[in-house]
Amino acid sequence: MFIKRAWNGQIAVWKAVVLVSLGGLVLTLLVSISASLALLFVVKSGLMHFNHVAIHTVFFSFILSAFGVFAVRSLWLCAANPKGKISHALVRFWAIILGAYIIAVLAHVNT
Repeated sequence: MFIKRAWNGQIAVWKAVVLVSLGGLVLTLLVSISASLALLFVVKSGLMHFNHVAIHTVFFSFILSAFGVFAVRSLWLCAANPKGKISHALVRFWAIILGAYIIAVLAHVNT
């Protein structure tokens, strides 16, 4: 299974960068937007009465945190696979940048 192999760092580096980090970020945002729209629909239709913004913030924070841990760990472990030392360093640098970005987004969302 791709997710298990990515978690263990057993995929190619380009797959880790493109599919896990970039594709995963887009998928995370699409899931979050879909959940937000569903919550908004339920509240606006009168089926439930709750603060959908707070629930969306918690859901988005959880999803983004889970993605961040998965992506950074996968990138870091897959960085040991390339034969060149420059690509190894670039992938690890990308993992650090991605982790910092996710922390910054979570800090902004939760303020």
